[in-house]
Amino acid sequence: MVQTVYPGRFTAAHRGPLTVFIIGMRINTLYRVDKWLPLARAMGPMIAELSAQPDSGYLGGEFLRSGLRTIVFLQYWRRFDHLEAYATSRNQRHLPA
Repeated sequence: MVQTVYPGRFTAAHRGPLTVFIIGMRINTLYRVDKWLPLARAMGPMIAELSAQPDSGYLGGEFLRSGLRTIVFLQYWRRFDHLEAYATSRNQRHLPA
């Protein structure tokens, strides 16, 4: 994928409340795939589910990596209430994961 780099500084033109949620994991033992792979694999379907539901309050996010063992996912939500509702919903993918 080709990305365009725009020089300069930019800010978002967002009005109203905004929640920034940072979640991540550090892989302490690489060969213990049984410990970290299920967690890593659960994130993709959750993000797909949220992206398919515009009223969920999920605005977007980006994956960040620090070295080989640390993975961080930065998420943007319309309000904290939306994030909390998704995290505690029994009808969504998050709670079972």
